[in-house]
Amino acid sequence: MKISELSIDKQVIELLSKEGLDELYPPQQHAIEAGVLDGKNLVLASPTASGKTLVAELCILQHVLEHRGKAIYLAPLRALASEKFKEFQRYSAIKKPNGDHVRAGISTGDYDSSDPWLGRYDIILCTNEKADSLLRHKAPWMSELTLVVADEVHLLTEQERGPTLEVVLTRLTEINPNIQVLALSATVRNAEEVGSWLKAGSVTTDWRPVPLREGIYHDNQVQFRDGASRVILSGTKTPSLDIALDVLSTGGQALIFTETRRSAVEMGRKASVAVKSRLSKPEERALTSIAERILSTGEKTRLSEALAMQVAGGAGFHHAGLAGIHRGIVEDAFRDGRIKVLAATPTLCLPAGEEIFGNPAPIAIEKLSSHDKVLTHGNVFENVIAPTSRWYDGPLVKITPWFQLPMRMTPEHNVLRVIRERHSLRTRGTNRHWWTYSQPEWVAAKNLSTGDLVLFPRIKEEHDLQCIDLSEQGSLSNQYGVVGKHWSRLKIASLELTPQTLEVLGLFLAKGYTGRQGQVMFALNTKETELTSIVTNWLITIGLRPSVIYSERHRRVIRACSKQLAETLRALCGRGAVEKRIPHQLVYLPNNQLAHVVRGMWRGDGDVTESGARTARYSTVSRGLAKQLFAVLVKLGYMATIKISKRAGITSKQGLAITHKRDLYTVSVSGKQLTRFILDILRVKSNKFVGNREFNRGYLDSDYYYMPIRTVEQEPYQGTVHNLEVNGHNSYVGSFVVHNSAGVNLPARAVVISSYERYEAGYGRYPISVLEYKQFCLPPDVPVILEDGSPIPIGRIVKDRIGERVLSMSNPHGVVSKPIAGYFEREAAELVEVSTAIGRTLSATPEHPVLSRREDGSPAWIPIKSIRIGDHLAYAREVPTSESHVYWVDLIGIHAGEPSQEIYSPKIQRCRPTSRG
Repeated sequence: MKISELSIDKQVIELLSKEGLDELYPPQQHAIEAGVLDGKNLVLASPTASGKTLVAELCILQHVLEHRGKAIYLAPLRALASEKFKEFQRYSAIKKPNGDHVRAGISTGDYDSSDPWLGRYDIILCTNEKADSLLRHKAPWMSELTLVVADEVHLLTEQERGPTLEVVLTRLTEINPNIQVLALSATVRNAEEVGSWLKAGSVTTDWRPVPLREGIYHDNQVQFRDGASRVILSGTKTPSLDIALDVLSTGGQALIFTETRRSAVEMGRKASVAVKSRLSKPEERALTSIAERILSTGEKTRLSEALAMQVAGGAGFHHAGLAGIHRGIVEDAFRDGRIKVLAATPTLCLPAGEEIFGNPAPIAIEKLSSHDKVLTHGNVFENVIAPTSRWYDGPLVKITPWFQLPMRMTPEHNVLRVIRERHSLRTRGTNRHWWTYSQPEWVAAKNLSTGDLVLFPRIKEEHDLQCIDLSEQGSLSNQYGVVGKHWSRLKIASLELTPQTLEVLGLFLAKGYTGRQGQVMFALNTKETELTSIVTNWLITIGLRPSVIYSERHRRVIRACSKQLAETLRALCGRGAVEKRIPHQLVYLPNNQLAHVVRGMWRGDGDVTESGARTARYSTVSRGLAKQLFAVLVKLGYMATIKISKRAGITSKQGLAITHKRDLYTVSVSGKQLTRFILDILRVKSNKFVGNREFNRGYLDSDYYYMPIRTVEQEPYQGTVHNLEVNGHNSYVGSFVVHNSAGVNLPARAVVISSYERYEAGYGRYPISVLEYKQFCLPPDVPVILEDGSPIPIGRIVKDRIGERVLSMSNPHGVVSKPIAGYFEREAAELVEVSTAIGRTLSATPEHPVLSRREDGSPAWIPIKSIRIGDHLAYAREVPTSESHVYWVDLIGIHAGEPSQEIYSPKIQRCRPTSRG
């Protein structure tokens, strides 16, 4: 179908034509035929790059230009929303019927606002979480929406993020009963079920613009899943490189994934030698220029020099050890077709929900974008270059250090580790003990052990901030419209960061809250007369008239009214107890100023125990605030501890049920450092608070807080995992420092996995993720026929019968005896079972090929998951015996109703997960 044949605005057709888009892809045509441009709800599930976004764009423009409607585009990640926003910007040249240009707006942060300004836009892009916030704050323009596009709708099944998307879609359809819903996904399996819930039709297709062929290399030949094969010339004695050079001979590029960084560098060197002779003179000149850019930008190291040398030869390598600027140059050169072969290591990730210490506060990794900064092991906040994500089904390593909350990651993700050793010296009358510490090193998470030290950096970035600007005064309106700014009692133009102001801000974090009408309030105990005096005097100083209101249960509330101050405090410190955070501007303050903020917080919600192991504690229901306070205390030079108490369902020592609805986070300081904390920070002069024990688990120096690992565990995980590419120090911080482990995501003619195993120092070889290398497997109980005709479970062969000869299919259809050339085993999440009318069954992983018959009668290898009732499958005509060496097979499948002939009726069902496949 031609785009010009569509009933859409001519401006759209002309713009798309200039971009070279003339004809629709099959999935796009199916969506049009399903009525998506006629206002019908639709679930569109098709592979990546099959044109789903264009369908959404055509539908959106149809609503804006012809129905005078408004559309919202929901994306799961900030980065994806930003990417789509850039794509929608190109439609700003199109005019609406009223003469105005089409406008697109984006909002992905600040969950405390209804963002009324978004109502001016025709296309609004936001994350699912932001849309949920807008609905809760009753954004007035939400009722004007006529179309909602939900990208990555398969996230409905995710435990962490699915409920938010479900609630957003449900509420949008409730607010706007006639709204059209377009759901997009590349991987949704139950499109019809999702469509039924959304009252929508569904289009599901495996079509992609460039066919994806998967194969396995063995003995100078690539055997593809569809039964085809390709002979590879062996010229370099390195199979991966031979395959890449074969791809180059057809005009393509190749990515080679290797086991380690060192092997990526070595593969790049070999590729450079082999590719250089195949380059033309113009290509050589262009690559020389790129190599010179690598040498002239960023820090010059042996690694960058090796990279420049390889790039000059038309190849290169890519891994997390490269500087971000050099990775960018390599990626651009490969994307432009200059670099022909690129060796890389795969991306390593953290699961959704893991919080990263960013600016302005700790935030879930999946919510970070290229606009954010994160704390690195260089003790400063650095820019996120790009977030990445992928699907992962496998084990996660859960690391729980002393003093910190646990953190999960894929087993290969690198962690900054230090090993310490205890030494003793015994002489007559004296015993001496001391620790020695190794240099920090990057180690895979799965290689960490109990007792190893993980690191949390001391923030060294400081800004000598003098004041914070107040929010703008609101508009004053009457029957004639806006007549000026709202009147304010405040005598100040900004908050001057005096010791008094900083302490009051700390008190607000602990005891303060704001009202919708501009009230600023502090809830105190009637005994806290000194705090009452501090707050009221400060409010009077800035021009307000505070009042003290007494309520039940020995409480008093200090109240003042200033909408300008209330909005400023909400923006700085968050709304509500759960969302409280230390303003990021204050985290950068010099330590002598930052101490005033901590003092105010502790005087509000902290205490110091007087018995047992004396401890200074601060408790909050805000996870982000607790993590910030931990980092601030480390910055101030204290070995802090953060713990979480699951409150609901717990009983106290007296047997009383504790019914708190939220988790409680406690940050504490104890040991002999407690004395210094009380004197220097809390400024309490009392000998009874002297610490009574020495800290011997942790260690603090000028750069890091060293925390021993308490436990290392594994837990299963299935879902999206995420990673960040970070500028500068190539790391980021959750509960401790991890490497950014940057991978590569570039288009290539061929991707070569050099081995289905990876090597890790100190651990050995292990299989890589099935997502990186799709293996075809049978469950262990499936029988395989040996050379002598006897059946044996394939699991036995893998375990203890290596070297046996088994019956195998030869071309065209002969069964012959062949030796086992290799084997492997892996975990499988599901199996497909095919059962037949003659009693034979077969179970295999969904991608495992079986021999079937095409419509033209020729045999073909197809995945077992694609078998349908009525298909014709191959099986041995005779039962093998030891006297016969070749057995022919038939393709059986005759119509039902002819009893003299056998009928193959495959029946597919999803089986329970198996522990080994």
